Amino acid sequence: MRSALIRAHRACAGVTSAACAAARLDDGGAPPAPAPAPATAPATAPAEVPLEGVTPFVGLFLDDASRARLAARWPAAGAARSAEYVVLEPSYRCADPKKPAIYAPLMQEKASATPVGMFSLPSGAVVVRADCALDGSPLPGADGFVTCLSFGHIASSDAAAEGACVAAAGAAVMDPVAWDGPPLTGVLCKSEFYARGECHLPPMLKCPLCQFMEDSPCAAVFKLWEDCLNANEKTGGTDEERQERFTEECALPTLALKDCVEGYPDFFGEMFGGAGAGEKGDEPAAPDAEPGAAAADAAAATAAEPAAPPQATAPPSSPPPPAAAPPADPAPPAPPPASS
Repeated sequence: MRSALIRAHRACAGVTSAACAAARLDDGGAPPAPAPAPATAPATAPAEVPLEGVTPFVGLFLDDASRARLAARWPAAGAARSAEYVVLEPSYRCADPKKPAIYAPLMQEKASATPVGMFSLPSGAVVVRADCALDGSPLPGADGFVTCLSFGHIASSDAAAEGACVAAAGAAVMDPVAWDGPPLTGVLCKSEFYARGECHLPPMLKCPLCQFMEDSPCAAVFKLWEDCLNANEKTGGTDEERQERFTEECALPTLALKDCVEGYPDFFGEMFGGAGAGEKGDEPAAPDAEPGAAAADAAAATAAEPAAPPQATAPPSSPPPPAAAPPADPAPPAPPPASS
């Protein structure tokens, strides 16, 4: 838990706030089915005020030219709301308060999507998997979610589109797509803040993991640990010197944070993979050397600019075989209740 926290904190403090997202893109586990939601978004919304009655998800919302190219290739996509965006973070994850908002630093950023595969559901709906990129680097879906867009649903709703992506993720084979010309382009946004072709949600420049800890039951203890880490990093020195100094000077704040996190397993279990269990008595971990001195020197600052995308491996071209055949056109059940 501690070394993971230090790595993520350092990444968040550097010039690439999106690197923090990479630290949380691999929570693992099969995603639950998304919750049902209204069919379409209203046409207008005031700036920074969420639209009412909209499924909350993060997507790459395509510009008009890209939607026209998509409709030229697949005419059924022309009038489909679900073909206006590529889903990056599904609603069931956005609704989970224990999951950091990993894409928050990237709101309003321009990104691209290249169709690479397609799958037809028994209902006739079509799911198109798209590999997304930001500034030339891969932009994968959250927790391994298959980034895709879809059209041809019986019910043209955001919930149906998301359910189709979940169903297609279990497809044994996706037909390859040869996409001619440049990638599709659009803007990253949360669905309830996208209106009139613009994203009305500014990027959150504070690192998502730091925000998660500040909103946790261990906020005060985390602040003491963070202050000690920042002071240690600002002092500089070689990696070995920083590690030794951290072990000596930050032992008590580290153990206090460890004890606090272990005291709330329901809150921190998913964030740190249940790392709290059975670790009592461990010595405090020194900061890892991988991020380098440059990221460490910036540890006192929150993420300065959301320039680079999460550096995680994109989902494989052929998703793993399903446990059972996909539903005709999934009507997603409600998500499981949050842990108390």
